[in-house]
Amino acid sequence: MAKKNEQPKADDATAGSTLVEIPMAEAVGYCQTTLDASLSGAEAVTLSRVVAGLRAAGKTFLDGRKVETGTDAVKWILEQAAQ
Repeated sequence: MAKKNEQPKADDATAGSTLVEIPMAEAVGYCQTTLDASLSGAEAVTLSRVVAGLRAAGKTFLDGRKVETGTDAVKWILEQAAQ
């Protein structure tokens, strides 16, 4: 496991998982189709860890494509939440 203030290594990717409860409601009105976000340092590290974990676990989209990038990770999470 990475020490405090140290970037996680590739072999840390399977160090654990996190369960996040996401409140869901019915979609109302316009549904946004693009996302542009600047991440804090901590958010960027977390996204990198999520991508590494999804890769290590062999996670794929419903169409079989592999999760490769941060954008893929966000889309994969949304795809899972939609099921």
